[in-house]
Amino acid sequence: MTKLTRRKVLLTGLAAGTASAIATQQHSIQAAEPPTPNKNNGEPKGPPALFDYDGDPNSPPKVEDGLVQPTVPYDRTLSKLMIQCCDIAYDQYAAGIANPAYDGSIKSLKSYTPLLDGYTEVAAFKAQEELLGLSLQGTVIPKILQQLPLDAIERQLPQEIRDRLPRALQRVANPRSVYLGFALTSKQGNIIVFRGSQTSDDWISNLQVRQVDYVQAGAKAAKVHRGFQSFYTNVQTQVQAAAKLLNPAAPCYLTGHSLGAALATFAASDLSSSRMKPQLRLYTYASPRVGNLAFAEFLSGAVPNMYRIFNLADSVPAVPPSKTQNSDFRHVGQNWSFLYYTGDVAPNHFTSVYRAAIAKQVETNMLPDFPV
Repeated sequence: MTKLTRRKVLLTGLAAGTASAIATQQHSIQAAEPPTPNKNNGEPKGPPALFDYDGDPNSPPKVEDGLVQPTVPYDRTLSKLMIQCCDIAYDQYAAGIANPAYDGSIKSLKSYTPLLDGYTEVAAFKAQEELLGLSLQGTVIPKILQQLPLDAIERQLPQEIRDRLPRALQRVANPRSVYLGFALTSKQGNIIVFRGSQTSDDWISNLQVRQVDYVQAGAKAAKVHRGFQSFYTNVQTQVQAAAKLLNPAAPCYLTGHSLGAALATFAASDLSSSRMKPQLRLYTYASPRVGNLAFAEFLSGAVPNMYRIFNLADSVPAVPPSKTQNSDFRHVGQNWSFLYYTGDVAPNHFTSVYRAAIAKQVETNMLPDFPV
């Protein structure tokens, strides 16, 4: 285990404390909205680099559609169940935080639906809430940071950030375990669900837009979002173990909202080399871009039945930028979009907005032709 010096803990704690304050402020804004959608399911915006598009401003790109069209049609009834499962994953996380003895069972949660009564929960994914969503092992503090007058910097921080520093530092030294989702199986199908961002650690993982090589057989020149891949690595062995308990004769639906959509995308890619490959169906909601064109081409070939549901007014599906100075990002899955503008950035992203659109069956795979 990496030895944590006071300086390393304080530096990383400053980062976590800052993000925690931002996340808390964002949740406070959400709570003030009348009426309040699911206030836990919005994500704070990141720094300008997250939106730093580096393509030709005179020739803006078109919204990407799936590279390979599904062989199985999009199912609205299933989609309605999948977005409900995303809400259950958020509630599972909250239950685990509120009660350390909670075992991850979803049937006791307020968002549980009787539509899942025929399913058996075979796994509740849980991982250590590591700082910034990454392992501290191998962390090197640059020399310039080692020379910073940290105490003086801390005194200059806003009070709401300083108030959260002790808790952030405690979480650096003693990270807690949190729920990331669950897996269900039945005679008629299997469901693997991942929750979206809930903590400052999750949020900062979302912002680590640097790409890294994606290593999997057949994925030539594929690169993916560093933070998303790191987050999935925390739960990968649990997902693989759960897949062995699923019904290989029935469809396997993978789903997630926001960060959870990115994790579900990695899980689909991961399980495409397992016995579940022909059964995989990926339903993502408000998914950010995960990898480059080579990754999208690989995954589209390995898992053709992918469906990307997104709100045209939601900013999260627009990040990371499709083209930056050093990389490109590409969406995966057949487009199913709708327009639900709430008047504010964060509520456009809430699962309640997605649930309402899907319940009204307004999502379409034909992008609207707005006048220019």
